[in-house]
Order: sequence, then structure tokens, then C-alpha cells
Amino acid sequence: MMQSPEPGVSITVRWWLVLLFVVLGAGAIWLGAIVADSALPWPLAGERAAYWSGVAVNIGSALVLAAILVWFERLILRKVATTTIAVVKDVAHQAAAEAVHDAAARLQPKIDELDRLIAERNSGVAEEQRTAATALSQEPSRETTFHLLREATDIRAIPITGPYGWTGTITVPAGNTKDAPRIRVDYTPEKEVLNQIDEEILVLTICEGNNPAHVEWAQGEDAVAVFAALSREMVRSGAGAAAQKLSATQFFKNLVAALEEAIKTRECRDGTWIHGSVVYELVSDDWVITDQGVEVKGYGVAMPVERLRRWGTSAVGEAPEGLDGELWKLAQGRALRQFQPNT
Repeated sequence: MMQSPEPGVSITVRWWLVLLFVVLGAGAIWLGAIVADSALPWPLAGERAAYWSGVAVNIGSALVLAAILVWFERLILRKVATTTIAVVKDVAHQAAAEAVHDAAARLQPKIDELDRLIAERNSGVAEEQRTAATALSQEPSRETTFHLLREATDIRAIPITGPYGWTGTITVPAGNTKDAPRIRVDYTPEKEVLNQIDEEILVLTICEGNNPAHVEWAQGEDAVAVFAALSREMVRSGAGAAAQKLSATQFFKNLVAALEEAIKTRECRDGTWIHGSVVYELVSDDWVITDQGVEVKGYGVAMPVERLRRWGTSAVGEAPEGLDGELWKLAQGRALRQFQPNT
């Protein structure tokens, strides 16, 4: 059996057929020679001996030639198959190269437009966030509040707490004085637990006293009803004096300001003054607590988180020159609650 060295081409020379033709051909030629010998006792000897001798020799020659043709036929087929495969491969390679070139040519404009398209999408997201902030500051509602909190929680611009790491939390003052009550906002987005969909939850908690008041902003309630319920809960918990200073208007203004700055900082937009990447609390205008510590606009990190966690009040000291002493003490106390909960 003979095989082509070319992968994928296997053509076998049928040696048995070649041998058969050679044997039969040789036999016929030999028979012709015998017939031509008129001296032998042969029925066809005499006048017709030359005729039949020629016939036998021609048949024998044809059979031998057929054997040669069978052998050459396989060689020719192998050559044709090898050449055909080579041509097909060349055509396939050329077609593949042209396809890659065409695909690259079509893809190149899209690649060139990627940065522009991404910038446009980011600009659209930023504009949507500004719209949500404006809507919340102008017309506070459950929907507008949820929208901005959803954005901040989704990009981890505010600390994420809870047993499953889903609840976004931020604290802001609910008044325009330094001793105004502070509200911690806990927002849990919609999630799937055990094949059941849990709806969004928003809880407002007053950060005062040992028995803090809290209310859940239920579906269908407006801001007036929620803050009326929160005020009643404060009175029940013994924080009636703080309830008198509660301002829903100031709360929403501060919440918008804190969330806008937190989102802008997390996305590293131009114009942000915060160094940290997560905003825990708005202490006052231009004073925030972040994962870097207490930060003051125009000053930087005034109380580094490492010192607060390690040394507490002994590491803070007095307010640096140019910073409000009362806000310094307030920020110190609030920061210690964040980074040393048992203080």
C-alpha cells in the first residue's frame, strides 16, 4: 500500500489488479508465441496460426499496458489530489485573510468611536444624577430619595453594611444648627433572596440617646407623614427637645449635598475636594467624615483615620488655626463613633 505524504491524501495503488493484468498479459503473449510455432501439434497450426498468434499477442500487450495504466492512474490521482488540496488551502487562507481584513476595517471606526461613546454615556449618567438630585431638593419624595440613594449604593460611594452587604448608609444633620439631630439613612436595594424578591427599604434613624427613634419610609407615604412619624418616635424615646429642632427641609438639603459629593468623589469627577472614596457622614457644610478620616474643604484631611482608630481623642488635639473649634469637637465625636464605636 502506498500513501501520499501530504496530510489528508491517501490513495492506494491496487497492486493485485496490476499483478493480475501482468500475469494475464504475459500468459497471452506466451500463448501467441506458442501458436506462431507451426511445428508444434496445434489444432490451429498452419494458415491461421499467424492470425491467432497476433490476436494473443495483442491481447497480452493490452493487458500489460492496462497494468501500467492502473499504476500510473493512482500516481496521477495522488498528484491531482495533492495539488487540489494545496489550491484549496491557498484559497481558504486568502479568504480568511480577506475576511479578517474586512472585519478589522469595519471594526476600526467603532474602536475609534469607543472613547467618545463611553464619554457620552458617562455624561448622560452624570446628567441623570444631577437631575435626580435636583428633583430631590425641589420635591422630596420616596421615589426621588430612593433614586439618588440607589446610585450612591450601586457604586459604593457610601459605606455598605448589613448581614449580606447590601445596605448603603449615610448620616446627615436634620437642622441648621451644630446641635441639630442627626439622621442615619439606611437604604437596602431590591434583591432576590431564596427565589423571592425583597423590595427596596429605607429606614431613617435618629442618632441620639441610648434608645434611638427610627421609622421606615413605606410605599405610598410622603415626606410629611414620614417626618411626622419620626418626630413622634423621638418624643416616645425621650428626645422631645431634639424633636423640636428637627427640620425635614434641612435634612433633604444636606442629604442631596452629601450624596452628590459622594457620587462625584467616587467617580473622580472634576471639582471634588474630598480625598477619600467613601463618604460616611456630613458633619456640617464643608466638613465630612470619609474612609480617610475627617476632611475639611480647603484644608484636606484634618483627622486621619489611622490616628483616630489607634489613639482616639488623645491623637486629635485642639483645632488647627483657621478651623472652627466647636465643629472640630463635633467632628471628633462623630468620627470616633464611626471608627471607635465603643467610645
